[in-house]
Amino acid sequence: YEYISESSIRLFWKNRMESAFLYLVYRKQGAEDFVLQKSVADTFFVDDSVRVGETFQYKIVPKNVYETGDSSTVTVTIQRVFNPPAIVSIKQLPGSRSVEIQWTDNSNAEVNYWVYRDGLIISKLDPNSTVFVDNDTTNSLQVGETYRYYVEITDRGGKVQASGEQQITITDPGLPPFSFLIDSALISQNRIADI
Repeated sequence: YEYISESSIRLFWKNRMESAFLYLVYRKQGAEDFVLQKSVADTFFVDDSVRVGETFQYKIVPKNVYETGDSSTVTVTIQRVFNPPAIVSIKQLPGSRSVEIQWTDNSNAEVNYWVYRDGLIISKLDPNSTVFVDNDTTNSLQVGETYRYYVEITDRGGKVQASGEQQITITDPGLPPFSFLIDSALISQNRIADI
């Protein structure tokens, strides 16, 4: 299973019954009996009604046309995780001054993501976001200038966690990448040497 948010988890399982075409997903909490949540044809189920700090037990029962298979059971305790995101990539998109920032979502308790450029908020994003493109619709990203970006999350109580800051210098979108320029210069020097 995996946590999606503080109120959602996704359960996965493998099909171990020949020709199973339906799975009955049951859930139990505390002393109550197992209650059917849903019948699904896929080998996953999303439960959007879990709560932080509580423990749930799930039972998956496969079925085919002829029989019901043995059930699998898993116990899940919902924990609140509120860790800062981590920027894993920042790059200028080819042919433009736009900047793409990618990060890891290390939390299941965020309600919003906020993207900052040079200390100012430039975008508010939904929970579980992991990418943002600063399209520079106001022409504020200038060639040769360096810009600092970071990503911040907030929870329902207003607590904040922020990624580390990353910076990027905007290059002329009309020029080929720097490595191409170096390769071209080396090729030209080799041709001159051959003459």
